[in-house]
Amino acid sequence: MKKFVFALILLVLVLPAPISALGQDDIMDRILELYPNVTKEQLASDIEYASSVTKQSSDAIARQMYEELSLKVPEPQEGIYSADKGSGVYPLASSSKGDVFFETASTAGIPHGHVGIYYTPDYIVESVPSTGVRKVKLIDKRVDKGSKIITLKKEHASTTARAQAADWANGRLGEDYSYNFATNRLTSCTGDKNCSKLVWCAFKEKANIDIDLDGGLGVYPVDIRDSSLFVTLKSY
Repeated sequence: MKKFVFALILLVLVLPAPISALGQDDIMDRILELYPNVTKEQLASDIEYASSVTKQSSDAIARQMYEELSLKVPEPQEGIYSADKGSGVYPLASSSKGDVFFETASTAGIPHGHVGIYYTPDYIVESVPSTGVRKVKLIDKRVDKGSKIITLKKEHASTTARAQAADWANGRLGEDYSYNFATNRLTSCTGDKNCSKLVWCAFKEKANIDIDLDGGLGVYPVDIRDSSLFVTLKSY
């Protein structure tokens, strides 16, 4: 009986506290474990900004950020590489202007994937940490298993709308990269942006279409990949 009670005490001590029992500072520490390239000061600034925009408490925002990040950042998988390096197994196939690709990449150590948009059948536009928004020739782009090419369904966007979105993304070349995924829906489409913010803004700005899956505080690559507005053209 004593051994059982001792083992139960150890189990309670080892298990992490539920999110409902944590204070905001502890929740921020949990977020930073999933969000490695952001400082605590930057995170606090993101939370306060989101709080002012949504009129929710900073504590509520922090909890929502953690819950969303927990769903969008899976455990690392074998074979996932950095989108910045482009060292995947398969060459990315050609596709039409305005189509989107998703790759099973880890951006800045966060394995939630990467997205970009086709500017022409032979060039894609994407945002990566080393250069920000850039245009890359397909011959230099390789992806891994689990990647896919998707396109908006015809009832949601015409060929013209997709082309305009691609032109908008191409017009952002040279803009800096942002590590803020957690509240990137709330920030301006002008200025620094990560990969999913670039593609989301392109369709939001030029086609008035919200391609985010769930409309949370942040739009992530998996939100675009899993949006019901898209149909898959090719899977790897």
